[in-house]
Formats: sequence, structure tokens, C-alpha cells
Amino acid sequence: MALPLFCIADEAKPFIHKILAVNKQDEESCKTFFLVESQDFPKHNRAFKESLKANEDFETEFVGASEQECRNWAREHQKHGEFIEHNIVAIADSRTAKDSTISLPVYKEHDQCKFEGYGILPPTPNAWYDWRVNAQGAAKVLIHLRYGPMETGWPTYFARKAELTDEDGVFDVTKADRVVCDQDTEICIYSRND
Repeated sequence: MALPLFCIADEAKPFIHKILAVNKQDEESCKTFFLVESQDFPKHNRAFKESLKANEDFETEFVGASEQECRNWAREHQKHGEFIEHNIVAIADSRTAKDSTISLPVYKEHDQCKFEGYGILPPTPNAWYDWRVNAQGAAKVLIHLRYGPMETGWPTYFARKAELTDEDGVFDVTKADRVVCDQDTEICIYSRND
């Protein structure tokens, strides 16, 4: 499974090949992103692009769409295919063209837990939470919020978000990874060679 990647601004299109290049850094069987070009949901994951050449053009029906429209598309279609991650999307927008970051909204349903020192996390159920990250960090966000133990990931991403976000609004995934790893060494074996 991979994150559905939406390009919602023409000026972000030249950066999509760089974002998809993150897939080459991952294992062959594990891609970070699938480029969503059509409003129609494909029958198989081969219909999604996993890479683009440096100047390769592509068409997308999402230029001009809002983040909410992308979120709605993902929530509506995630139940039809087992090849896109559920409740998380990647969005390349007009800001992507300026600083090469992407928006990474994550939907948290009714699952909430009380964490000592932090209270109830996430603070609001059935809500979207958004992180602005460098594309290279998207896989770690996914791992920490979806597959890692919530005892370490949730306080780091929900309670310490402001502390780990710089003055430009970019969440520092590397620092967050260090915080999670300091709390739980077993889950962070994968990142020791980074």
C-alpha cells in the first residue's frame, strides 16, 4: 500500500517527479507514493504512477481541487482497493513549488487514548490533522502514526507538534523520529542507519 499523492496546483507539477523519486529509496515491494491522476478509482495499483522522468509530463484531474476534495476522494475510495493507505493523503500544492514540502493530512477516527502528561490524544475525534513535511519524511510519519506503537508516536505527533514545527510551519520528521526512537528503541531499528 502507498499514500495517494495529489497534485492540486500547476506550479507543483514540476516537483512531482522529485516526490515520486522517494519511491526509489524505498524497498521495491514498499512504495511511499502513488500519483492519483483521475477521479475514477483504478481496478489495480498499476494504474497509479510510481515514478516520472525529470521532465515527463502527466495529466491530473485534481489541479484546482481543494485539500478537502482530495481527502474526500481518498476516504470514499479507500474501501474499494487494498493498495492505498487509509485515512492519510499526500498533497502537492502551490507551496510545494516554493519549498518542496507537501501537506500530509491524517484522519483520526474515534480512537482516542489518555496519555500521562499529555491528556487525551488526538484531542478531537473524527478529525483531520495536517503536517507539512519534506516528502522524504512521509514514510516515517506513516509508520509512527499508523504502524508504530501509539504510546510513542501519538504524543510526539499530536502533543509535541508545535515544538517540532519550525517557523515556516514545516514539521521536522527527523527530530520527531529521534523523539520516538528515544522512547521506544524496538520500533526504530529501521532508522538507525539513516
